[in-house]
Amino acid sequence: MFQPHQIFSLAAILIGLLILFLLIYNILKLRRIVPANTVHIIQRSKSTVSYGVSQPAGNAYYKWPTWLPLLGVTVRELPVSNFDLDLNSYEAYDKNRLPFIVDVKAFFRIADTNQAAQKVENMTELHEHLAGIVQGSVRSIMAKSDLESIMQERSIYGEQFTTDVKENLSQWGVVPVKNIELMDIKDGRDSNVIQDIMAKKKSEIEKESRITVALNKQKAQEAEIEATKEVDVKKAMAAKASGEALARSEQAVGIAKQLSEQAIAEEREVTAEKTMAVSQVNVVRAAEIEK
Repeated sequence: MFQPHQIFSLAAILIGLLILFLLIYNILKLRRIVPANTVHIIQRSKSTVSYGVSQPAGNAYYKWPTWLPLLGVTVRELPVSNFDLDLNSYEAYDKNRLPFIVDVKAFFRIADTNQAAQKVENMTELHEHLAGIVQGSVRSIMAKSDLESIMQERSIYGEQFTTDVKENLSQWGVVPVKNIELMDIKDGRDSNVIQDIMAKKKSEIEKESRITVALNKQKAQEAEIEATKEVDVKKAMAAKASGEALARSEQAVGIAKQLSEQAIAEEREVTAEKTMAVSQVNVVRAAEIEK
């Protein structure tokens, strides 16, 4: 049989073990493992430390309640993966105060989580601040150029936006992942400025197309004329050469005929002379016989 004081001691030990177990259990419940692509910024009374994958402090911490003196912490969660920001249908003006709207897309990344945590409470608030920075950059840069140049050289403005916002972004611990993209330029409500510019460009293209077609037709006609001339010249040269060849042939035939006739005449003369000589011989012989 246990004595009363032994029972009391045993009960005290069990209660102590239970309290210790509950204490350890609750402490373990406070342990947090930071998931990938996320950083938890732990703010204590005198320090700010970032926990997460590849962070110097590691990716595990204890989330002590804020009411605990010295140990209490405040947690802010921020992503370290790339995130995008869309600026849709934002109204802007060119240097001539012509109105238009633009669609802009940007990709950012939090490079300094501690600095970002000092500026904002969450990503929604960070998005709002970043949108304001991009809006200011878009408005100021667009106001330095005319609308036609903006439409023709869209890519260079993305580079200008990115360069312009870098310094402001660094104050929020954010860096651009790539150049900000000027996705589209459109007419705003009750505005036809861009439509008029496009109509003008279209008419210029049609004019240039017609001029090009007319010039091509003219060149084709000129080429045909030159080709016809060349063919005629070649025909004339061929006819001339043929005539000269025919004349030379006829001349050769005439000369040959003359030579032939001359040779025949000469043969006749020789034959006549021979005949005459024979006749004379016969006469002489006949005379001699008569004697």
